[in-house]
Amino acid sequence: MAHEELFKEIVELIKRQDVDGVRDILAKNKHIKELPTLVDDEGNTLFHHLIKSGNLSLMRASQTYERGFGASYVIRNKEGKTPYQCVADIEDAQFREVAAQVFGPSWKQAHILNQFIVYLKIQHQLKPKEYKEEDITAIIDVLNEGHCNGLSAIWLELWLKNKENKYYELFSDIIYWDCSIEQLSQELKSKFEVAISLTRMYQMDREKFSHEKKQVAQSQKEVKEKIRQEKERETGQPVSIDEIELPEILADPVFFSRYQKAWHTYVDTLNEEASYQGQFTITSLAFLLGQLGDQEKGMAFRAHNHVISAGIKNGTLYLFDSNYDKQAGKETIPREFNLRSPSGQIDAAKEIYKQLYFRKPPEINTFFELDKVHILDLKERPRYTHYPSNTDVKNKAIEAQVHAFYKKVEENNFTEIDPFEFARLSNYFDSVLNQTELANLYEKTVFKKELINQITQLNRWDSISPLIVLIDTSNNENALNCLLRNGADPHLIVGHQSAIEAARKERKENLAQCMEEHIKRMSVPAEHKKQMELKCHMNVIKIPANEREQNILAVLNVLNSSLLNNKDNTIPVVVQNIKAIVEQIDPRDTEHISEKIKEIKALIKTHDKDTEDNSYVLNILDAFENVTNDNFRRIRESLSLVPEFKKIMDAPMLESRSSLG
Repeated sequence: MAHEELFKEIVELIKRQDVDGVRDILAKNKHIKELPTLVDDEGNTLFHHLIKSGNLSLMRASQTYERGFGASYVIRNKEGKTPYQCVADIEDAQFREVAAQVFGPSWKQAHILNQFIVYLKIQHQLKPKEYKEEDITAIIDVLNEGHCNGLSAIWLELWLKNKENKYYELFSDIIYWDCSIEQLSQELKSKFEVAISLTRMYQMDREKFSHEKKQVAQSQKEVKEKIRQEKERETGQPVSIDEIELPEILADPVFFSRYQKAWHTYVDTLNEEASYQGQFTITSLAFLLGQLGDQEKGMAFRAHNHVISAGIKNGTLYLFDSNYDKQAGKETIPREFNLRSPSGQIDAAKEIYKQLYFRKPPEINTFFELDKVHILDLKERPRYTHYPSNTDVKNKAIEAQVHAFYKKVEENNFTEIDPFEFARLSNYFDSVLNQTELANLYEKTVFKKELINQITQLNRWDSISPLIVLIDTSNNENALNCLLRNGADPHLIVGHQSAIEAARKERKENLAQCMEEHIKRMSVPAEHKKQMELKCHMNVIKIPANEREQNILAVLNVLNSSLLNNKDNTIPVVVQNIKAIVEQIDPRDTEHISEKIKEIKALIKTHDKDTEDNSYVLNILDAFENVTNDNFRRIRESLSLVPEFKKIMDAPMLESRSSLG
């Protein structure tokens, strides 16, 4: 996309107040250095439009353009106004106050980068032979690749060495420099050289720069050789390369302004002790932070083209982001969080997400991607090895999500449930939920009808349905039967295969057999099925209305009996569910009776009897499941074969008619 077309697209997003759109498009195009200087027909830059929007969320979203909009500050539109002068036109006092702060000295990376660029341009102006234009341009481009990365790494190393004050000492004069040649003292020049050098040399993003790391030994040798030659020229005496040491923080590496290859030297002074990547939730990230609360370590977080760092000491997390300014009333940048408090862990995890993604955090059990979480320390320190595993962290996220899903299902009375979400989590139900919750979930859940056989295209090649998701992620037969009971079609072609074919391809023969058995049950000829239903209905009609009511009440009294209770005196879920259906029955409505008996039979068919250790409960299930028991007279007769049940049913009826609903 041409830069002018991109500019117009961003302007449109600003005008529509599309915060997410602005955030994402600027992050994606942060390498395009011309954006701050492009103007529309009225002479307005992007920063003019951001200021005129009067929207603080848009201003925050624009921070994803890490170069910053410093180059826009001096540009006047056709009204003769710079972006700063447009601030006065905004009615919102809070916005005016925040926007005005943007133009002042700041510890945010956008301001620091602008100071770097101004310094390098002045040096080129004063010493064009030494600071060649092509070199300056290359340096600026390199800085823009890893600006947040470098600043975070510098701060972290100094913090680990208990020298955080050196960070402020190095950058303070740079930040408050007024960009004039007159104020550019030799000491300030030295700080600029060091700061610019270190910002590139120190990197958190080890993978991104791995190609440079492979060449580090040779690069360092070349740099040492340049220094050796420089010293020989200065002293007139022979100098051995073994006598040369590479510069450390706050040294004066003047050679970096002369020898371009030095800009590609990779400094790796920290040791990576553990790393995590992939899907997280706020809960699982908080869990990881809590596990590290008693350590004294450094951390780096990488996602969404951004890097932030943190230090942990005495149960406190010190979070550093190059987009932070100094805290109000404090002389330090990092935000602090108490990792010995669960709420502090959650708050820290939310802040990490917010700073990486430039948006408010999601619900605590919603998954998001982190490219990498590093645990770091100085190389000379003893290595700690008892970190939680990637599996521990992942399981914590899934465990919390399963509990949250079940709670949502329960609150929704087990109806209108998303089958895709159910299928995605099905592999973890049995290990996370208790027996009562599992029985409820598998037996009561009713899915959204419009989604049960929906085909969703993931990309050009891959499509999914709820059954395909379950087969890909799980081997849970109970969850599969729950989907089938709700009408999921195992014959449905998704992509180029049915669910049965997918199961066999994944070597999940048990799931394939479950679906084939379901198909057999559902393939009874329609006419025969209709005749069977009619026969069952006729068997109900033959029984006088008053007897129908007596039989239903007798069975209901058995279902209310404590004989059916679990060892802990709780009522089995399956008994609760059968009782709830029986209580709804109107003995005067014969069709209703037939339908409810069918509903109970279907419920029992999906229930795992092996989970029941009470013989009386098994007697109940057998009586209802018996194919010949198609009315409550026959069900009562079957139950009467158990002496304890017969005694209950022969006793005077205590239930009132109102109990049947």
